[in-house]
Amino acid sequence: LEGGEVSAADKLQYALGGMFGVALAAFIASRTGNAANFYLPGLIWQGGYALVYLVSLLIRWPLIGVVLGPMLGEGLTWRDNPERRRAYTQVTWLWFGMFALRFAVQLPLYLLGMTVALGWVKLAMGWPIFALVAWMSYLVLTRVPPARPREPEEDSEELNDQGAD
Repeated sequence: LEGGEVSAADKLQYALGGMFGVALAAFIASRTGNAANFYLPGLIWQGGYALVYLVSLLIRWPLIGVVLGPMLGEGLTWRDNPERRRAYTQVTWLWFGMFALRFAVQLPLYLLGMTVALGWVKLAMGWPIFALVAWMSYLVLTRVPPARPREPEEDSEELNDQGAD
């Protein structure tokens, strides 16, 4: 898991995405007349992410493996490596936990209209927890060597072996 460079175009995309998110949240709050609704899109995202991560775990296709495997040159061969699969499952649980915890803590504050507390909690549960989960993910995934991607020759040998039967 080596860090890549972020291009100027990527930085612009992230900045515009962030501005769009803030503008959407502000629009919702202004249209509804409820300041707490500024946090509604974020709550929906947190719950949605938690649900997606959980479903990936339940169907035994951990989302972190599905995303990182191809990025790290493993493709989906990690699924045949029990140690690597276990590592991706553990890391996916970490990310699910982060999103579920954020949702579980922030939803009651939103429902109770505790806007100031919600703002502080959202801030405290933002980058600090994200950085912690990212670091823990790095530690878990670097303990286990990446799965070796299949070589094209191996695939053709298997096909030849199956054809000979």
